[in-house]
Amino acid sequence: MKAALLLGAVLLTGAQDAQQAVRFITCPVYRDTDNGRKSGCWLATDPATGIRYDVTAAPTKPDWNHAILVEGFVARDGGDPCGGTVIEPATVSVLEEPCTRH
Repeated sequence: MKAALLLGAVLLTGAQDAQQAVRFITCPVYRDTDNGRKSGCWLATDPATGIRYDVTAAPTKPDWNHAILVEGFVARDGGDPCGGTVIEPATVSVLEEPCTRH
């Protein structure tokens, strides 16, 4: 039983290594989908590549007044339901750096 659990953990780690890892700092954007209460999406654009990612699934929600550190892996079949490539699992850390709004 322990060997099966260990093998499963190793396979899971190997699967995450095969996925594209992302890590960047940016200012988040909230997009309202007008699909009912709390149906909007949090998006974050990687400044180095210009790719927009969907970080809605992160346990910590962004604060649009502050920059965020985004870390995670690009979802294999996440698509772009909100206009950005899905990151799963996504980790969002709110930073003290303020974001300028236009």
